[in-house]
Amino acid sequence: MNLFTRQRGQTLVWVAFALLGLLLVIGLAIDFGLVWTERRHMQNAADAGALAGARELCLGNSASAARQKAFEYAVTRNHRPYAQEATITVGSNTVTVVAIERVEVFFGGIFGIPTVTVSADATAACGKVTSACGLWPVAFDIDRWRYLVQASRCNQPFYVWDDDQIVDCKVYDCDLNNDGYDDVVVGGDRGWLDLSGVPGLYNHVCLQPGCGEREVECWIRNNSGTRIDLPVCISGDSGVKAGVKDGVNARAGDTVAVPLFSSVGCTNPSGNCPGGLTYWITSVGCIRVVGWDQNVRLDPIELPTPTPPPPGTVVPTPTKKPRNPIIGKAIVAIMDCSGSCMTNCGGTSGEPGESWEYRAVSLIK
Repeated sequence: MNLFTRQRGQTLVWVAFALLGLLLVIGLAIDFGLVWTERRHMQNAADAGALAGARELCLGNSASAARQKAFEYAVTRNHRPYAQEATITVGSNTVTVVAIERVEVFFGGIFGIPTVTVSADATAACGKVTSACGLWPVAFDIDRWRYLVQASRCNQPFYVWDDDQIVDCKVYDCDLNNDGYDDVVVGGDRGWLDLSGVPGLYNHVCLQPGCGEREVECWIRNNSGTRIDLPVCISGDSGVKAGVKDGVNARAGDTVAVPLFSSVGCTNPSGNCPGGLTYWITSVGCIRVVGWDQNVRLDPIELPTPTPPPPGTVVPTPTKKPRNPIIGKAIVAIMDCSGSCMTNCGGTSGEPGESWEYRAVSLIK
């Protein structure tokens, strides 16, 4: 055998080894791509399961119901690429899903690895909103709101005064059910918001800017398409909007989300309300609308008979107290403390909310 023949034989051997190596590399690349694709599918399954489970918690359902719903969305709902298995952990307001699948690989079997276990995890929370939409244009002072919580207005109606007659609950009896707490929210503790002035307005039927009766009544009938990111400054008005009566009655029985403000007088360059008020919105609560009451009666408080002063004491002329009751108009509502009032187009950082707070579901991991 001559030298040329020996060299050609060696070359063929090296070519064969090179081809084999190339095929292995291609095979491993194919297996890697397959595993990576399935890993993405598992992430989608884990995300879907966690969100579905957390939503059950937001609806006020049990941990068992949340676990079942998370499993359904991660494993059994519809068809592949959902997970083959899932490990689910339910916390006080979170759901964690680990989605698992065993992937058959093409070339891994050469090395004794015919299948690869692929997994992904996700955690979703039901928490107080950091952003929300679907709001009513009626805002409440957050301190007054907490007072109503203390007064257990989750079970009893309260009255949002909307009448030209000014009410002072130190002079008139605002405790309508005689439980020791005032039931009336007066002008300074509530405001009407111009929700069209918030950046990020969605397409919506109520696009006329301002906080006049017509604009506010439209938001009351339809809720706002605006998504707000908290905290936010919103233009508004504290006046009387008796023209919203029909809109309020149209929503009787509905649960709506109401913004809560911590202060009045913030910077909002896009305000459209003539009064020039602005409200610093820091939270969102929920109420169930009862309707409009044209005849809310507030009786004057009967002041105790003063002790006669000693003889010779100069007594100032007493302030004239009201002699007649006030008959006024108000929105009647009940606080929703079910813990299941939530937005479908908002987000949360995962911080647990109070039972009366507007909630959202978000992935937090």
